[in-house]
Amino acid sequence: MACRSIRLCRTVALDVVERYNLRAPRVAASFLTRCISSSARELSVNKVSNEFKSRGVSTSRETLSNLLRYYEEVE
Repeated sequence: MACRSIRLCRTVALDVVERYNLRAPRVAASFLTRCISSSARELSVNKVSNEFKSRGVSTSRETLSNLLRYYEEVE
């Protein structure tokens, strides 16, 4: 899956938020953008979690791991 535009990424993120009844749409959208930006490299959920915390975004590694799994399931 590749997001060609911010609008498409937002649509995919919101679809996942609705499908899995998530409470943090901004975290979902930010994480998807982060995943896409590192698509050619390994992604460390722990590093992303720490990055988000340093930016003041409250989320857990478990939430990010779940989001990664949900995005992998998107068709």
